[in-house]
This record gives sequence, C-alpha cells and structure tokens, in this order.
Amino acid sequence: MGNEGGTIAKRQDILSLHSGGHRSRPGIESDDAKQVLLHSCAFSGLPLYQNTPTVGDYKGRLYIKEKILQYILDSKLDKLKSKAEFQHLRSLKDLCKVAIKFEVVDDIAHFQCPITKELDDKCVYAYLRPCGCVMAYKFLRELKSTIAKTLKSPSQSSVKLQFQSQAQSQAQSQSQSSSLVPLQSQSSSSVPLSSQLPLQSVTANCPVCNEPFIFDYDLVIINPTNNEEFAEINEKSYKYLRNVLHLTNSKEPLKKKKHRKSSDLESSGGDFVRKRKLDQDGDIEAVKRAKA
Repeated sequence: MGNEGGTIAKRQDILSLHSGGHRSRPGIESDDAKQVLLHSCAFSGLPLYQNTPTVGDYKGRLYIKEKILQYILDSKLDKLKSKAEFQHLRSLKDLCKVAIKFEVVDDIAHFQCPITKELDDKCVYAYLRPCGCVMAYKFLRELKSTIAKTLKSPSQSSVKLQFQSQAQSQAQSQSQSSSLVPLQSQSSSSVPLSSQLPLQSVTANCPVCNEPFIFDYDLVIINPTNNEEFAEINEKSYKYLRNVLHLTNSKEPLKKKKHRKSSDLESSGGDFVRKRKLDQDGDIEAVKRAKA
C-alpha cells in the first residue's frame, strides 16, 4: 500500500509459510498457522499484540483498528480499492472494539482466557458484542447450559422471571441508547419487545466486566481459519441481529432507507409536466417568430 515499498501479508501467504507450502488435507491448517492467523490482523497481517485498539467483525475476524479504518476510508474514495472479502465492512458500525488479554510465554504473546486462564494453543475464543471482552468459547457454552438448566427447574420460576426481566430491561435500555440498541419503532410497534427475543433466550452478565448480554446474538466466535461450523453460528446470530432487531454488528441502529413521499413525487411530477409544457410553448413561439 502507498509508495513505501511494503506489502500486506495475505492469509494464503501466512498459511503457506507455516505449513511448509502444503497441507495434509484440504481445509486443515497446521497448529502454527492457526496460531499466527489468530494473532494477526485479518487485513494487514500485522500482529495484534501491542497494536491496539483491536476490533472484530461479525464473521469472527480481528483487525488492527487503524489499518481496517484506513481501508474503509480508501475504499469509499476509490471503489477499485475495495476487496471482496471485506465488502461487509462499510463503516465502524460494522466493527466491535474487542478486549484481548495476552500472556507472554518465552517472549511469545498468547491469547489467554481471563476466566479459565487457558492459552490459545488448544482453545477457541469468542467476544461479546456489548463489551468486547474475549474469553474461551467452551466456557461460555457451559455457562449458557448451566443457566438454561436453572431456568428449566420448576423450583426456580422466580429466577426465570428475573432473567426474562433482565432481557427486557436490557433491550429497553438499549432502545434509549444509540450505541446499543433496537428501537421499538424499527420493528413492529404492536409487538412486545420481549417477544422479539429468540425462543428460550438466555441472558447473563459478562464474567469479566459485568455487562449484560444475550447468548443468542451477543456472542461472536473468533474464527480466523473460516471454520464452517463457527461461520454458520456467527452468520445466524448476525442475521437475527440485523433482520429482526435492525442493528449493526456494534449494536447500533441500522440506517433507515429514505423513501420519497407520494405527495413529493406527485408535486415533482407536476412540476416536470408544467416545465415541459412551457418549453414546448416557447419552441412554438420561436418557430412563429422565425417564419415572420
């Protein structure tokens, strides 16, 4: 990029470097390659460690904010600079700021789950949209399972109501804040906000910062290797967020499409007809004067 003579490391270059130029089976990368991809900006290939702030998209890719923001600005100014794999990134609303805990071992930085203390060699991570905290995906699944079992228990009906209340209050508080939420007017105003939540939705507070979140659509699996299973989960939650709640990846309201009122169209159409008639009358007068 630019005239500095440098190049951006692509995903294929990184995989080739760390897998000896070949793979034992299609779609399977070496552990080293996965490690490098996890620690690298998905756009520039530069290491995420000490290159904060870091942001993530709905696909589970992580970026150095400065680098991906520059790409977004450049692609707006010059469509030829737009890349197919990043076409879903049109503004900062498509990105969430993420908070990664690093642990340096033998001069090498590793992701570390702030809860389980697992390092990234055999751990899948996820980030939460409301707060950006990164932690082990396995831990979040177990947390959801534990809460779901509690809600199903007849003796815990009061707890169930409490969680439902939390879900509603979170959604309603988000509707008052442009940074977090779905406005009721953006969906059907006659439908209660609680009924718009996925069936059997489970809410909890982030174990790191205590920010409330909903498992069904506030969790993004970090997926630098394009794992099909994780990609499908991320796609499903994002579609619900966008199509039902009308929110971006950062949980800000989608821009409303501008529709011209029929009265405006009629008036503009009438103005056009009148102008056309005046032009025609002017042409006739000009012809008459020319003949005279």
